[in-house]
Amino acid sequence: MKLEDDMQTSTTPNQDQTNIHSFAPWQPIDDWTVLTGQDVEVHTHGSMTDRGRVEAVMADGSLLWLMQDGAHSRRVIEQQPGTYIRRTWN
Repeated sequence: MKLEDDMQTSTTPNQDQTNIHSFAPWQPIDDWTVLTGQDVEVHTHGSMTDRGRVEAVMADGSLLWLMQDGAHSRRVIEQQPGTYIRRTWN
C-alpha cells in the first residue's frame, strides 16, 4: 500500500474544521460601534442573557439596540461593567 492511499484526498472540511469558532476562546467586543447588523450574544456577569441582531448603536458606543431572537422585539443594552458582547458566527 502506498502512502498516498492513506492520505485523505477530500477537500470538504471535517467536523473539527467547521466548528472552529465553537471551540476557540472568545474575546468580548470592546468597540460596540462596529456591531450594527451583526448577530451577537449579550453576556452579563458570565451568563448569556440575550441574543439577536444589532439594529443600531450610539455614536459613542455606550448603547445598542438589539432585535431579539426571543419573545420581545427590541431591547436597549447599555455598556456597563459586567456586560459583554460576543459576535456569533451564523
